[in-house]
Amino acid sequence: MPIFDLSASTLAFALEQSQDCVKLLSPDGGLRWMNPNGQCLMAINDFSQFSGKLWHAMWPDEVQHVIHKAYRDAEGGAVARFKAQSPTAAGDARWWEVSVQKVTQSDGSHGGFISISRDVTEQESDHHALQAMVAEMHHRLKNTYTLVTGMVKLTGKGDPAIETFARDTALRLSGLATAQTIASRNDALPDIAQLVRDLVMPFGFNKATTLTVDVVDAPLTKRMSDALALILGELAVNSLKYGAVANGGSISIAGKIDGAELVMTWGEQSQAEPTPSSEEGSGISLMKRLVQSYRGTFAIEWRGSTLYVEFRLPASL
Repeated sequence: MPIFDLSASTLAFALEQSQDCVKLLSPDGGLRWMNPNGQCLMAINDFSQFSGKLWHAMWPDEVQHVIHKAYRDAEGGAVARFKAQSPTAAGDARWWEVSVQKVTQSDGSHGGFISISRDVTEQESDHHALQAMVAEMHHRLKNTYTLVTGMVKLTGKGDPAIETFARDTALRLSGLATAQTIASRNDALPDIAQLVRDLVMPFGFNKATTLTVDVVDAPLTKRMSDALALILGELAVNSLKYGAVANGGSISIAGKIDGAELVMTWGEQSQAEPTPSSEEGSGISLMKRLVQSYRGTFAIEWRGSTLYVEFRLPASL
């Protein structure tokens, strides 16, 4: 492959043709040069009015500390990157993806910085529109859960043959609705420990039942929220029917990160006589299928009078 000896004028011409806003800054951040397309993007008609001005001062006050940090990072040898909103010279609000890199002169001295800003306003607008649409879908889905839960309860009311089934189904839907509410928040998702408490407490723990939660404060994703809602909801439903929630006792929920997996354990001891069974009921089968669908593992056993459940899920879920 031939090697081209590019002259300074050729390189300058290439920078001028860039569709992005390319700027050369002095070591103290003064604006020295901006390519023609950049001036067009920034609605600058006469560059002489901006030449020598401090570049960070052209940004909103709340962004200026980000630019100062970018200078420090660039001076340390990194290519600093950030995304922020700033108006053009005409006052039109725009979003920019920005890179800042140190320029070293031939004698090794600090020659200033080169910064490239790309207009990403359209992408940001599309992103915010998508977020609004997703929030609306979450809201409608939550309302659907509420509606279906009410219909299930109403259907089973007064009919002993299906009343238990209706109650259990309503509780499962309640867990999913809780996870949906958490996922639709505009702020950051809570950690896993808080989600576990939010999911389990609605099952009505009484004074005779103690609950202990010792779960790692790990970040939570939407898929992880759904998985925990389904699995813990099923365990709580079983406890309400046969175990500690119905008869008193204790439940201990623990969670930790083990390598690339989230390991959750459920230990339950009921005041009622335990009835271990070698048969796999529909609830256990459901939980196994749920965990396997998330590429995890599920194990259940009796340790004396204590029911012990362990399930593992990918931490990156």
